[in-house]
Amino acid sequence: MLKSIFENVLWVLKSRKFIDLNYKNLGDLEQSNNKSDSIILFEFTPMCSSHIVFSYLVKIMEKIYSASSAAITVNTYNKKRRIFYKVLSHLNFSYFSVYRSFGVNKFFVLEGKNLVKRNIKFPKNKLEFLEYNYKNIRVGDLIYDSYLRYNYTHTADLKSADFKKFFCNSLDYFDSVRKVFKQNNVKAIVLTHTVYLHGYIGRYALSKNIDYYCAGISHLIKLSKKDHFVHNHKLYKLVFDKLPKNLKEKGISLAKKDIKEKLSGSVSFNMENLQVSPFNKKIDDSIIDKNSKIKVLVATQCLVDSPHAFGNWFFGDFGEWLEYLGKLSDKTDYDWYIKPHPNNYRRNTDFINAFLKKYKKFKLIPTTFSHYSLQKKIDFVLTNWGNIGIDLALLNIKVINTHTNGRFCSFNFNINPSSSIHYKKILNNLAKYKNFKINKKEIYEAYFMQNIFYGPGWMIPDYTKEMRELSWKNKDKVLIYEYWVKKFNKRKHIDLTNKVERFLISKKNSNVWSKFSILDN
Repeated sequence: MLKSIFENVLWVLKSRKFIDLNYKNLGDLEQSNNKSDSIILFEFTPMCSSHIVFSYLVKIMEKIYSASSAAITVNTYNKKRRIFYKVLSHLNFSYFSVYRSFGVNKFFVLEGKNLVKRNIKFPKNKLEFLEYNYKNIRVGDLIYDSYLRYNYTHTADLKSADFKKFFCNSLDYFDSVRKVFKQNNVKAIVLTHTVYLHGYIGRYALSKNIDYYCAGISHLIKLSKKDHFVHNHKLYKLVFDKLPKNLKEKGISLAKKDIKEKLSGSVSFNMENLQVSPFNKKIDDSIIDKNSKIKVLVATQCLVDSPHAFGNWFFGDFGEWLEYLGKLSDKTDYDWYIKPHPNNYRRNTDFINAFLKKYKKFKLIPTTFSHYSLQKKIDFVLTNWGNIGIDLALLNIKVINTHTNGRFCSFNFNINPSSSIHYKKILNNLAKYKNFKINKKEIYEAYFMQNIFYGPGWMIPDYTKEMRELSWKNKDKVLIYEYWVKKFNKRKHIDLTNKVERFLISKKNSNVWSKFSILDN
């Protein structure tokens, strides 16, 4: 414990300038005349970039909701760990000092013990499990995705003792959350994610008609009962069509400029974490076979990373999707290829190797393989909802997605099946889709909506460029505080504060999903 306390002292020293900035410019800790016992719950997170966002939101939301602010952990802790947190809080160490600097003085540490005795009927299969409701709130997808992530696995055996133990622990977690809400008058909550177990905090809030926001350095979103996932891509085309003509024209112009840079091979706007552009000019003609067969490339996601981030879809997880395609490869006369996602590739290597050994028709495409090496060689690309949907459509390659809320589901430059039956029909009859017309105009519209209008630059202009210079690995570490203090501009701070305040006022008590955009405010 002494070692940990020493580390936390060093952490506070490193964050001192950011803390001082909050007290001076952002915290505004003057006593309010508000006598209400209502609270706004902010996620207690170690992600330093989120602390910058919260430093803006706390006082604005306290004013709008006539409430004070508190923080809630998103994990449960045993008695020993809770005592340790109390010591850190009393000494004002670690993240407690940062949260206090922008006005959060109350902290809830969730209990890690069985709170109730229960006799639960366990779901029979994966489909049933993903729709599983606990006390009238759907939690199956949250439990399932959390299990994959915490165990770095691509699929789960629902019958295993390990999974059932995790399931029961998850229900304990949900009960711990409910206890906090029942004992406090919560007016609104702010989380950094809508997935994994702590997404339950948001879903429970919505069930009680409490406003729920998801906020981070790249986004500020108001969730709803109908749409409680961080992205609501189904709306993007509709929102674009309703924009003023001059903003549409400006947006298309910006998109074309970015895409031109992307196609040149630079590590461009939306290539988070990638060190080499997929549009690099190194062409390899040796891997794709030269024959008349239909060529199909499977472009994977990171297999352990929240397969239900946009809601439930055609398959239970990415591993199940790939197994389906593997079996299909044995029945079809196509040439099959697979390209793993470059992010977290090492975590997925064992599965990919086993997959290639099991399904002999597949050939491996290296993660650094240039998109230009696929042009005029690959006929169809199968993905879930990846950015490759835009990338390869730009090269006139047909992309087939698997999610009705995927990134480009509302546009017409990819093939977007409406159901698992429709998906199966398409894959078994690819020859009929060789003449599918890619709508290039809508590529620019989608790029604008995805990367500029609803892009990550709401707090930091040129966000991806700035984070690349800082280094992505430092985005959620204490070094981003130093970056923020150096970049801080009082005039821009006031302007952003006013825009965020207008957005939050307009969305208070709204039952419609909304995402903050600098261009719309």
